[in-house]
Amino acid sequence: SMAWFSMSEADNLRKWVGKKIREVIEKIKIEFIEKSGTFRGYKPETAKRIYEKMIEPAADYSFNKSHAACYAYISYQTAYLKAHYPVEFHAALLRSVEQDTEKLSKFIDEVKLQGFEVKLPDVNMSYEHVSSVDGHIQLGFLSIKWIGGDIARSIEENRNTDGDYLSLTDFLRRCKTCINKKSAEALIKCWALDRFAPRYQLFGNLQFIL
Repeated sequence: SMAWFSMSEADNLRKWVGKKIREVIEKIKIEFIEKSGTFRGYKPETAKRIYEKMIEPAADYSFNKSHAACYAYISYQTAYLKAHYPVEFHAALLRSVEQDTEKLSKFIDEVKLQGFEVKLPDVNMSYEHVSSVDGHIQLGFLSIKWIGGDIARSIEENRNTDGDYLSLTDFLRRCKTCINKKSAEALIKCWALDRFAPRYQLFGNLQFIL
């Protein structure tokens, strides 16, 4: 209305503000100031001030009201969960990046700094995904490189059916349909089989048992 823009011209300005392309917004600024004076009688300094104080800042950072309302609602929900269910909240946070090794490492460091205990994978304690167990965060099988969903589910299902694994031999025998040398070595390297023997012994006996 101020610059006497047509509907298409006004929508074009809206579009470029949304895309945050400063070069285009600067070009439209010249037209805005000229038309404001020619068609509506505004002084150049007035049009310039309106454009610089109202339109250009919107191009730096803005989004629509419904978007803002959704973010506010999600922020309220997550703040409630973080305050009342902190261990579960942080476990879910780690789960969201559990298959991205670099991100997971950073998230674990951050969670530890906030005072939460993060336990390493364990064939008798871990589940497929990162989980909250007895007040601490237990890393899951999917956070281990070379361990996929089929292997993770098989380890968990065997444990649920026949109880805890008693030894490396017992573990390999019960999971023989999904575990190979590569995945077994991955489990040893990430401490998931430490309860059975020192790692050098596990590595030394692995090929023979397989």
